Amino acid sequence: MNLSRSARSQRESPLLRRILATLSHGSVRLFRNNVAVAYQGIVSRAPPDPRWDRGSIIIQRPRVIRSGLAVGSADLIGLRAITITPEMVGRCVAVFASIEVKARGGHTKREQRAWAEAIRSMGGIAGTVRSIEEAKKLLSIEEESDPEQVLPGINAYEV
Repeated sequence: MNLSRSARSQRESPLLRRILATLSHGSVRLFRNNVAVAYQGIVSRAPPDPRWDRGSIIIQRPRVIRSGLAVGSADLIGLRAITITPEMVGRCVAVFASIEVKARGGHTKREQRAWAEAIRSMGGIAGTVRSIEEAKKLLSIEEESDPEQVLPGINAYEV
């Protein structure tokens, strides 16, 4: 099945939201990471053009706005609290997590693979998932975590 980028995105978005709602609690905090470029400036309407359904705008004195961590960074980023073994003083630490969400048939780009490899090489958790089950496996969540178990701080899904 060869889907357009728009069709894949429409299939990935519901999965991405389900992963956030299902897994971002307890010892895991996930956040949406949108990498994009936009323009800000003085906006005015362009003359009507039949090629554009929604019309067009003109941006005068545009300024570039970049969002997200970096080109290739994953759809979901966050932390997974892990308790270090007694030999390592028994401290609880947060491990950086980076989850790229793809619909069935979706492929990662070179930059996304490089991002994931960089995160893994520094001891973080990174990978591509196509289901909640794959996300649980990536984050090493074996049992259903209790949504009422809350770590101090922000719940990413409610943001």
